[in-house]
Amino acid sequence: VEDIEQARGTAVAAEAALAKVAATRQGTLIGTGTEFANDTARVNTLVTSAAAGNAAGNRGRTQFEYVQGQLTTCLQLANTAVRDYARSGPGVLEAARLALTAPRAKDPRTGEWIPGTGGLTASLTDLKDLQNEALDAQKESRWLNPVYVRSLLVGPTAVMLVCVLATGHVVARRFRRFVGLPLV
Repeated sequence: VEDIEQARGTAVAAEAALAKVAATRQGTLIGTGTEFANDTARVNTLVTSAAAGNAAGNRGRTQFEYVQGQLTTCLQLANTAVRDYARSGPGVLEAARLALTAPRAKDPRTGEWIPGTGGLTASLTDLKDLQNEALDAQKESRWLNPVYVRSLLVGPTAVMLVCVLATGHVVARRFRRFVGLPLV
């Protein structure tokens, strides 16, 4: 979740770097800039790192793939905008910036945010929310309850003690012998 949060912050920084390129109006000369390239590469690294700790199963894997696809689309849009800057102007660069930071859409009936809409930063927020929900569900697992863990640790010892006592009882009653220390 921390990697996803850092990736979101880095995506915002990448948008700011692209805004600097747009402000210079020299996109064909300077390209997307090293800042933008470094930030998007860092976003990709952080998302890949976060995918290794996916807690949401298949839904999480699908969302990670969606985010990585969206990052690829943002990179392609930015590179195309810079390459065609002389013909299309700053409007295409603005579209590339919106692909990074467009807000999520709202449902007109309920007024709630619609997941899976918006730019890369919105998708990273959705991914973070999904991972947090999955982690919260895991925290409520009964296997994390100390009562179950202790019973798993103490249970076999208690069963062995009962078996020793039962064997001692059989040896003492049936064979009229004393229980030796090696049995214990």
